[in-house]
Amino acid sequence: MDVLANKLDNASVSRQIGYHPRCKNIGLTHLSFADDLLIFSDGKVRSIDGIVQVFDEFAKWSGLRISMEKTTIYLAELTDAVHQVIAARFSLAVGSLPVRYLELPLVTKRLSSADYLPLIEHVKKKILFATFGWLRIAYRECIRSVEKLYSAYLWSGADLNTNKAKVAWVDVCKPKFEGRLGLRALREANDVCCLKLIWRIILCGDSLWVQWVRQSLLKNTSLWSVDVTQLGSWMWRKIIKYRDAAKLLSKTTVKDGTRTSFWFDNWSSMVLAIASSQWTDQTTDFLARYILQAVVYTLWQERNDRRRGTTPTSQAQLIHRINRNVHNQLLAIQLGGDTRYQDGLALWLASRFDPH
Repeated sequence: MDVLANKLDNASVSRQIGYHPRCKNIGLTHLSFADDLLIFSDGKVRSIDGIVQVFDEFAKWSGLRISMEKTTIYLAELTDAVHQVIAARFSLAVGSLPVRYLELPLVTKRLSSADYLPLIEHVKKKILFATFGWLRIAYRECIRSVEKLYSAYLWSGADLNTNKAKVAWVDVCKPKFEGRLGLRALREANDVCCLKLIWRIILCGDSLWVQWVRQSLLKNTSLWSVDVTQLGSWMWRKIIKYRDAAKLLSKTTVKDGTRTSFWFDNWSSMVLAIASSQWTDQTTDFLARYILQAVVYTLWQERNDRRRGTTPTSQAQLIHRINRNVHNQLLAIQLGGDTRYQDGLALWLASRFDPH
């Protein structure tokens, strides 16, 4: 599989296969799961020719031939003429969107009951054969339906009678030391999986999914501050809703600071306290934030100077430097005609501490 993946990547780099418009920035050509392969291109005839050619070369090298009879092509935003040319030229079945995978449609909108009904039926068949452990993640409505089936099977066997339950499923899933069965609730497993996805984003890993999120969804902004109304699927907006829970479980190590957001990452309890405080007015909020930023910058600069062997600056001089920085910034804002913080300079001069 690695050989085929490299050949697809090389064919795209050499422009034998055109990138899909949403995949060019991260160089994405394909996704694979088990023995299934999804290939993305710009939909041009020459690109499909290039994909078929890569398949043929791979077959010569490995002796493994891709079954074109089991291959389906999905086309979008192409003219009818191009559709007809592709259908006549290649022996591929032309599918209709949305693509269904593992009994679910690959769509960005929230799934309806009709969308996940095939999944429920598949789970029901698995339960009748007592093969648990197949399902990993489902959506809220789907989870509720699946857990009803699990509960019915527990209390009535293959009859799947939902009226024979003696104990609520939420109690059945409690730990064994509380006198229950200790089964893992699907909703709890789903919560953990969503938190794990956030953890991967925070770590700035090199996985393809993290690269996609940072390029297409975060766009150089912090995960903690990104607007939930930005582009993204319903599943992405669902993940964003777990930010508050994830933030309580995360702690950022600053290091060189290139991957740390001053205001939004959990690197200092003081910063979080100021960032989350509700000030009486906009000017006070700005002053509190900027003063803290000036203090941190001044101390960081002093720390670097001392590491280089420079004579240490006294406490009074450091305070004077912070005072000057804040004063100059507020004066620049006032002279620039920004009326949002027009009272900022007066408020600072009235409240500042002058060691001299």
